[in-house]
Amino acid sequence: MELTLESCRLDDATHLADIRVLAMRLSLERIRRLDPERARQRLLVNFAAEYTRLIKLDGSLAGFLVLRPQDNDLLLDHFYLHSDFQQRGLGSEAINLVLVEADAQGKILHAGALRASDANRFTFAMASFCGKWPSLIITIFVVHSLVLVGAITLQ
Repeated sequence: MELTLESCRLDDATHLADIRVLAMRLSLERIRRLDPERARQRLLVNFAAEYTRLIKLDGSLAGFLVLRPQDNDLLLDHFYLHSDFQQRGLGSEAINLVLVEADAQGKILHAGALRASDANRFTFAMASFCGKWPSLIITIFVVHSLVLVGAITLQ
């Protein structure tokens, strides 16, 4: 099985917004914040195909990520796997590909997740990558209602 990160086109946006809703559904339902249309629009309003990568498993679309430049660093702004592809280790594989890219560029990778989101388990699990990439610093921040409420930098 081969996992790849591929370029995105502008006309992929609507489908990716649907994947975002599917990926976030359980977390947002649990905290009673599910609004599928709002979740779609939040992605679409700032969609930038040039920073978006399609995550493909053996050619099938499994999810996507958005890796934006931020000052002299990289921001993992969005990272979603379709629910059919979750809990299979694909997220770790995709992050490893991003870390290879960030390390090659000598960049710091920033990542974050909403408070109470299942994504926090994965975001904090990224700490295990730090030993493998000693030249890389991962800054993890937790956001609630678009306000930074905590941060940790791992080296």
